[in-house]
Amino acid sequence: MTEHVPAPRIAMVAGEASGDLLASLLLGGLRSRWPQLQAFGIGGPKMAEQGFQAWWPHDKLAVRGYFEVLSHYREISGIRNRLTRQLLHEPPDLFIGVDAPDFNLDLEARLKAKGVRTVHFISPSVWAWRAERIKKVHIAVDLMLCVFPFEPALYAKHGVAAIYVGHPLADLLFRLLPLGDVMHVNDQPLDGGFTEQVGARGFDPTPGTILMLIAESGVNDITRILDKLIEHLCN
Repeated sequence: MTEHVPAPRIAMVAGEASGDLLASLLLGGLRSRWPQLQAFGIGGPKMAEQGFQAWWPHDKLAVRGYFEVLSHYREISGIRNRLTRQLLHEPPDLFIGVDAPDFNLDLEARLKAKGVRTVHFISPSVWAWRAERIKKVHIAVDLMLCVFPFEPALYAKHGVAAIYVGHPLADLLFRLLPLGDVMHVNDQPLDGGFTEQVGARGFDPTPGTILMLIAESGVNDITRILDKLIEHLCN
């Protein structure tokens, strides 16, 4: 007789719309293996589509800039403290922090110290800036899931278990966005299609060429810097 294995209970925290999307793709993969898994914590509408139970909405963590962070510090700190107490009162089988390192690494450190297994998805850019964060990662994270192939070797030097899993958006973009289509955000088209913009600058990609420009996750960030990205590409 096959032994019954209970569905895992997984706590997750994702901040901002980008984290919500990435976490939903990860949840979809996990649910394909464990259809009855329970997932809960902090997340957004994309995660909810995968059966995620949000105790707090993801936009509570969507703050940027020193002034905005400071003005929301008490609320964010309070959420993290209450979440920590809830997770330690009834520990999950696994905690997965999705991006949001300033929030998640401290939370992961508290949970790991009490015996909760922790995974962090999307490595902070320790190879580019604030390299000292790798010390916190070593304390807080049992396993780092990396989206760049060079990252696991970097973490191995510091005794952190890490594996390269690729970027889930790569498959998603190629499935959903035909070459030359206009990108829509919140049902509104961004100004001008990619093909028209690069064509106006005399750049003619050969048939079969795939170009990807990656801006920030916010609509304002994309609309502000997309033109500059295209200009540098064409030059």
